Amino acid sequence: MHKYTLAFALLVSLSSFAKTSVEQTAAMKDVQNTITDPAKRKEIISADPKAKSVDDMVSKLAGENSGELYALSADILPILMEMNQDNPEKALESLTSYSKDPASFMSSLPPNIRERIEKLSKKIEGKVEGRVTDKAAKKIQKTP
Repeated sequence: MHKYTLAFALLVSLSSFAKTSVEQTAAMKDVQNTITDPAKRKEIISADPKAKSVDDMVSKLAGENSGELYALSADILPILMEMNQDNPEKALESLTSYSKDPASFMSSLPPNIRERIEKLSKKIEGKVEGRVTDKAAKKIQKTP
């Protein structure tokens, strides 16, 4: 769970938000579209080393479920911003504190988002366990 919180924190840093609520709403939609659109993400990733680092981490963490993790992040972003009075600095600060207490973060999210996080976590954990099991089996087969 800690890794997801970190991913969300890093994804928030992909964009800055405008000052007026109309501009802020448009900026939020733009960020959500960028997060969920692979072509837009690729454009940002190729231009920004920090975004590349985030994408590498997401790929390593989620593998073939990366798109789902990005979609979940995009859906959490407006909730996080609302919880922090639309202040991106406060949102990042809260994510930093939530990274130390992921259960608190989870409890602050709506039930449908918590359910999606739990389902995605199980999918990813299953894949990781499968990879570890496959590697262990290969080592055993190679051992004389």
